[in-house]
Amino acid sequence: MLRCNTSPCIFYQNLNLIELATPLTWEVLENGVRIHYPTNMQGVSGKINFYCPADSRKDFSTPVQVGADGTQFIPNQKIQAGRYQLQIDWQANGVGYWSEGILNI
Repeated sequence: MLRCNTSPCIFYQNLNLIELATPLTWEVLENGVRIHYPTNMQGVSGKINFYCPADSRKDFSTPVQVGADGTQFIPNQKIQAGRYQLQIDWQANGVGYWSEGILNI
């Protein structure tokens, strides 16, 4: 049960629920993970979190670093085999976004 000791209770501030024309996507490749950011976005920044529910020692974060082709590649050397909850907290064009999903490496 959620409890709040302040009035009013604010659990989310400035939550932007925006459906992107071109959504953020990712793919697991033989040599790593490639994240595809929407091509019409400018000034993309943020943080990528990899959470391994079975072994927290495998958890890690990395900054968003979008290449000229609109993608970011994270090599397997940084990612140990396992199942991960991928969480991407990112900003572009002055708006914050949140993307998440499951990866099997």
